[in-house]
Amino acid sequence: MRGGGGGRRQAPTVCEDTPKGWSDVTGNSCANYGASQYCTADGGYGPGWLVAVWGSFESYASEGKIATEVCCACGGGTSGPAPACASLECPQGFSLKSGSDALYCKGLTCSVSVDMDTCCEAPPEVKAAVDEAKAELASLKTEVLNNLTLAGDSTRKALLADGTSASGTLANQFKADAAKQRNEAIQAATSHFGSLTAHASNLQTAAQYQITMTGFFAARATAASAEGRPNGERLQTLSTQAADGFAAAADAWVAVSADGKDVMDQGEQEWAKYHSDLNTTWPKLLEGITSVNTALKASEVPAHEVRWSEQATRLASDFSQVARTQADSLATQVKSAAERASAARQATGANADLLDDLEALTDKAEEAAAKAAGSL
Repeated sequence: MRGGGGGRRQAPTVCEDTPKGWSDVTGNSCANYGASQYCTADGGYGPGWLVAVWGSFESYASEGKIATEVCCACGGGTSGPAPACASLECPQGFSLKSGSDALYCKGLTCSVSVDMDTCCEAPPEVKAAVDEAKAELASLKTEVLNNLTLAGDSTRKALLADGTSASGTLANQFKADAAKQRNEAIQAATSHFGSLTAHASNLQTAAQYQITMTGFFAARATAASAEGRPNGERLQTLSTQAADGFAAAADAWVAVSADGKDVMDQGEQEWAKYHSDLNTTWPKLLEGITSVNTALKASEVPAHEVRWSEQATRLASDFSQVARTQADSLATQVKSAAERASAARQATGANADLLDDLEALTDKAEEAAAKAAGSL
């Protein structure tokens, strides 16, 4: 049944984002552009848009369009007169509100999902059922929110425990791997140093052998000489050469020892630096884990809030209307009770005066009776 009657006013002009559901290449929707003041109603750059950093709207075009073409908040979209509610077909069991020709839908096209509250009304039994459901929802809301809070806290603690356990496992594994690599590095350096000094014990024996052989060759050369006597100058030369050779061998050994010590010192320095870097990096890793846990905890609250926002908004609106009605009724009852109390007080005062008069008359009657009896 369609409503009618009432003076028809001029249809309001409405705007719709076109195409619906559009967002730029970074995922910002028309709602984001409006809420963040990225643009102005006439298509300019708003105070929230950092032109010097982000550049122009054209740099964020999507589907070949930019916000000033698509979004009503930015001066774009599609505008036109809103259709009257009389053009909307309400769901079965609902009827158009009275004067629907003078009521208008919220967009360019009437939609039951959007315009239901504006254009349609439910029969009394449906309203009663809805009110009952709302009352039940109100009674359960606190319990549900508490359960959600407990569940969220339990989930947060579980995630924190898992993160702590995982970080402990990673730390222990990291320490074990570091200790293993350190031992392997020390063993490798020790092995290399050992290979360089493997023949150190033979160095002195070789030098002594060289000296002995030098004397032997000198003696043989003397025996083979024509003069048949030792050549002192030659022996001195050979002895000097042997001594110089031994000194060179000793210097080489000292150099090898020094190189080995340098290798060990450098290895210790590198290992100390490695541990220093580890001690610096590990707290950062723990901070990262803590940040992840904090982000997980923070993400739970918006999820619950979004879940309840629509019902809570509608429920708050309905409850506020009921509260106003109940407040008006209570005020009327209080006023009536006050009037009745005042009338009762007045009546009580009048009755008190009547009782006083009646008691006085009774006293007089008793005195008259007494006098009559005395005269007899």
